Amino acid sequence: MSRHGRRPDLALRLLSALLLVLLSGCAGRPQPLFIPPATTAIEPGSKLTRLALGDGAVLLAERRSGTSCVLLLNVHENERTALAAGGALLPRYGGRLLSLHHGGGRLLRFGVNGDDARADPNRIFSRAGLAATLEHYGSNSAAARLALAGFTEALLAQLALDSASAIISLHNNHPGGYSAASYLPGGALASSAAEVSLVPGVSPDQFLLVSEKRLFLPLAAQGFNVVLQDKDAPDDGSLSVYAAAHAIPYINVEATAGALAAQTVMLGAALQLLATSGLTRCAA
Repeated sequence: MSRHGRRPDLALRLLSALLLVLLSGCAGRPQPLFIPPATTAIEPGSKLTRLALGDGAVLLAERRSGTSCVLLLNVHENERTALAAGGALLPRYGGRLLSLHHGGGRLLRFGVNGDDARADPNRIFSRAGLAATLEHYGSNSAAARLALAGFTEALLAQLALDSASAIISLHNNHPGGYSAASYLPGGALASSAAEVSLVPGVSPDQFLLVSEKRLFLPLAAQGFNVVLQDKDAPDDGSLSVYAAAHAIPYINVEATAGALAAQTVMLGAALQLLATSGLTRCAA
């Protein structure tokens, strides 16, 4: 191509860039011209921390509001409804809202020594769970375990659970899969539940899982589907088991992907319960 053949293309690109900038200004605040797929759910103004994982990294985004020491956490990046509910209620109730951003999907995917590895980020909070999730996805090498263990250690340092008054995990599910019914007698997770309270006519996909009876009873009385995790629940590496082992009050707010209203109502009830129970003050 001649040196003259590039000029119209360059001019067009410059014009397009200028138009985008002008449109951004009309929206009231500057907007990036390009947002990588892995960061599309990150709220502007979030504090970003880069956590090394194998040959790459995962972004941890954090928003804070007020003085509450409740920790809200979203680890599966594709569960955007859950994160939206957390973002909507954070200004009202306060706390820390953290989310992992690792390529837009559910799983952590990383390279180590030229091999690809995958893991569920909600199965990495114990050695047994970490090894099991790597094994499940066919990548349980010593190098992968070492890389993922280092990531988990760095993540826990950022979560600062020693100062958290309570943990709320934000998750989404899909119809016909994981639900409160999974914890009923004969269900796949029956051994993990001490009690299950289901409301007739309410989808078991919309439910809360809690680690303590003092959280179970009030939420069940309000008409929500609630599961009380057994104190001897199998160690699957999940944050719920980790929290119970460390005596940190824990609530998982679980709703069908897209059911933002239902998830926001459940989350609001959980946050209100923590507030009225004195579980928003920072741990000593």
